[in-house]
Amino acid sequence: MSTYTTYRDTSALTRNKLITSVKNGKLEVLEQLYKKYNNNFVKKMMRIYGCNAIYAQNVFKEALEVVSQRIKKGHLKQINTRDEKYLFDIGEKRLIVHLIKDQDPNIWQKVYTKHRNRFINWAVHHFSFCDKNIAQEVFQEVMVVLNEDIRRNRMTELHGNYLTTIGKRMLLNLHNRANIGYRVVNEWQCRYHDDGTVEIENNDTGLNHKAIAIVKHALSQLSTNCWEVFKLQYLQGWNMEMIASELGFANAQIAKNTRSRCLKRVRKQVGLLEKLQNIMW
Repeated sequence: MSTYTTYRDTSALTRNKLITSVKNGKLEVLEQLYKKYNNNFVKKMMRIYGCNAIYAQNVFKEALEVVSQRIKKGHLKQINTRDEKYLFDIGEKRLIVHLIKDQDPNIWQKVYTKHRNRFINWAVHHFSFCDKNIAQEVFQEVMVVLNEDIRRNRMTELHGNYLTTIGKRMLLNLHNRANIGYRVVNEWQCRYHDDGTVEIENNDTGLNHKAIAIVKHALSQLSTNCWEVFKLQYLQGWNMEMIASELGFANAQIAKNTRSRCLKRVRKQVGLLEKLQNIMW
C-alpha cells in the first residue's frame, strides 16, 4: 500500500498542503495537477499561439517541474493565486521563449500585440519626456534585446517585469543623451572667453524633436572619452579642473581642448550648425 497521500480532488488541496506534499517527496500531487489542468492549458496555448498539442503538453510538464524545484529549494513558500492560473502563467512564459528559440513564424506578432500597448502606456505614464512615438520605438528596441537574450540562453521564461526593466534602462539613457544634446547645441551658440565669461548669441530659440534626434545620433558616435567629458560637465556640472583631475588630464586646458575636439566631431556628424538652425523653431 502506498505511503503517499492520494488527493481525489485537487480543488480541495489547499496551497499549504501542495507545498508541504512536494517538500515531503509526494510528487504524485503534481501528476494529479497535470491530469487536471493539462488539457485546458494545451487548448489555450493552441488557441493563442497556434502551437501543436504535443509542444504545449511538453511545456506544461516543464512548468510543473519548475514549480517542484522552486518548492524544494524554498523559493516558493506559498501560491497566492489559484493553482491553474499560477501554473498557466509559468507555462505560457516558457512557451513564448521556446517558440522564439524555434523561430516560430507567428510568435513575434503575438508577443508584440500582447505587450505593446501596455508597455507604451507604462512608459508615457512614468517618463514625462516620453510620448507614444518614442515609447513605441523603445519597445521595438526592447524586442531586439529580448530576442538576443533568448538566443544566447540568458532566459527560460519571459518574466513580467523583463520588458519594463530593459525599457526603463533605455528610456533613461535616451533622456540623458537628449539632455546632453540640448546643452551641446546651446553651447554652439555661445562663445567662451579666457576669463571664464560666456557670451550668448541668439540663445532664445529651442530645438524641435527632429533636431534632438540628429544630435542624439551624433552623440551616439562619440568615443567613450568624449562621453565622459560631456557627462561630467553637462549632467553633473563639473568645471574643467575637476574634469581634468577625474579623467587624468595634465591640466584644465587639456580637458577644455578635449571638449572642443569632441564638439567638432559632433558638428561634423550633424553637418554643421547651419543644418540644425534650418529646423529650429
